[in-house]
Order: sequence, then C-alpha cells, then structure tokens
Amino acid sequence: MIGKGILLFIVLIAWISEVQAAVVKDLQFESVPPGAEVLLLQGTRQESLGTTPLTYQAEFHSDISILRFVIKKSGYKTQTIEVDAQQKKVTAKLTSQGFAADPGTINDPMLRSIQARLAPAIDRTLSKLPATKGEYEYELASPVRVAKMDDKILLILPLRLGATKGKTAPAGQSQNEEFLKAVWNHLGKKMMIPLGTAVRSERQLHGIVLDLDCSRLRHGFGVSSHMESRIEMECVAGTEMKQEYNPCVRHRMDTYYDASLNRMVTRDGGCEGGYETKSVYNPCLTKVPVTRTQVKIDPKATTVALQSRAQYVMPMELIKEGDKQDKVFSKLGILLTNEQGEIVIKRGFVPSSLPRIPR
Repeated sequence: MIGKGILLFIVLIAWISEVQAAVVKDLQFESVPPGAEVLLLQGTRQESLGTTPLTYQAEFHSDISILRFVIKKSGYKTQTIEVDAQQKKVTAKLTSQGFAADPGTINDPMLRSIQARLAPAIDRTLSKLPATKGEYEYELASPVRVAKMDDKILLILPLRLGATKGKTAPAGQSQNEEFLKAVWNHLGKKMMIPLGTAVRSERQLHGIVLDLDCSRLRHGFGVSSHMESRIEMECVAGTEMKQEYNPCVRHRMDTYYDASLNRMVTRDGGCEGGYETKSVYNPCLTKVPVTRTQVKIDPKATTVALQSRAQYVMPMELIKEGDKQDKVFSKLGILLTNEQGEIVIKRGFVPSSLPRIPR
C-alpha cells in the first residue's frame, strides 16, 4: 500500500513538472486579407512582430498559459486574440471598418444631412492615411461624425494614442507644449489637414476637432524602507546541579582478623561506583525571547500608463486660406487635460461643450 502511494506521488510530481514546463513553438499567423500587423501584448506594451503571413517563435510559460496578440490593418477593425500553447495556427478574418459614422445614428436632421454628404470624403481620405506610422502609435477610437458645439458645426476625429515604447509623460509645462507640437506634427499634418482639405467644400462646417485619448508612460524610481521585527529564542548560560555516575565515588574498607598480628586489620577494598551531585556549566541553560529589528530597503522602478486627453480645434479658415502647415499649430485651439480631468493647457477657441474627461 505504501509503495503504491509513493508511485502515485511520483507520477503526480512528474505531471506537475510537465504542465509547468515552458513551451516554445512556432505560431503561424495569417489574415484575410493579408498584410495585417501582428503585435504581442505585454502588459501596457505592444511589441510589433511583423505583418501576415508571419511565423513567430512563441514562448509559453506552461501548457496551460496563454499569450495575447493584436491584429490590425488599415481600413479594418482591430482584433485582440488569445492563443494557448496547444495552437499552431492563427487565422484572423478582418471585417471592414467604416471611418465615417452612419448618418442614421445622428438624430438632428441638419447634422444627419451634413454627415451623409461628408461620409464618402471621410472614408476615401482616411482609408489611405492610418497606414502612416511614425513615433506614435494610434488608431481610430470611434467613427468620425459631425457635432454641434456652441452653435458651431464641427467634425470630430477621435483617435486613441498608444503608449509607444520610449515615450514618457511630460513633467512640466514646456514639455507638455513639446508633446502637443510633436503629436500635431505627426498626426495633424498627416491626417487633420488632408481631412480638412477633403471636406472644405462643406460650407456649414466650421472646423475639425482632433480628439486624442492619450496613454503616456511615466517612468519612476523610488526607494522605500520598512521595519521588520522577529522574535528569536536566545540562550542564557549558567550552572546547574546534576547527578553524575562516578565509578569510584568512594573506597570500600575491608576489616579482617590478622592472626599473625593477633588483631583486626583494615585495608582498602577498592572503588565503589555511585552517583554524586556536581555543579555543571551549561552554555544554554535557559532560553529567553529576544525581539530583533531590521531596516529593509526596497528600491523600485515603476512604469505607469497615464490616461489624458489632448484636443486640437482647427477652424476651416486655416485650410481655406491655404496657410502653411508650420503656421497652423500656433493658430489652433488647444485643450490638454490630465488623467484627473484637470486642465493643463488651454488656448485659442475651444468650445465650452467640448467633451471632458470625467473626474
């Protein structure tokens, strides 16, 4: 019975070891249509692996672990796929993405009519542009639609800006200004101005709002300390009285009659064993509890993804007047709010009804 139990235990340990062992295998990625970008999700980071068709050597922590991938292509809806260690092939069937909102989703008849007129130009223009990549990762957060704000009709272009590797959250006002200008140089010139050019014939349109949800990384390093206490038993030396056996604790005296001497004679009869009480030194005679305290230092490096919002309001006059692109930025209405929804920068014309990040 004992032998059978040991055998089962060994089999269980072997099974656990097999399950927990890392699995390295080639994963085949395909998409319909091909040419989609594949990204590996690692916490808040996304690592680009290439475009489909693609073979990627994936490492799973164990047979039961999973990896998460994002598959994206210009003009198609982004997919997030979970892959387990048993899979060998991933095929993503991508569905077309309409860049312009469906006019039927807009209640106001006038805005619905404007949306219907602008939709073809929006789809035609943006279908060519999102493939443009640079130092910032971005994607369309929701369809582009017209809205009325402060009695002005504006076209809202909502983008989600990713936490690109190497980009950190600004710490001061000047750095925030640099961030706003860098994003505009990348997205404004490549998306907003071409979009404005495409829709500038719409006379009722007052401007375009580039509405960015930003995920910016903030790196930090700190050192914290804390006290750790533990109780240990410590020896106390001393002497104690012990009974110890002595093979010669005393001498036996034998008495007998010696006829030659005509008298009684006493002589040593040898040792006698026995126990005797002695004072003995003990290095750990007793134990007493002692509290020991130690200061622990904890150095920590942190990376936090901060959500904020940057909104650029571009009046149509900047497009119609043919302003040079490098002058447009200084004439924009800009609103930058932090992760708490507090205004960090505000200048130029910004509608009071422009969406805010909830507190």
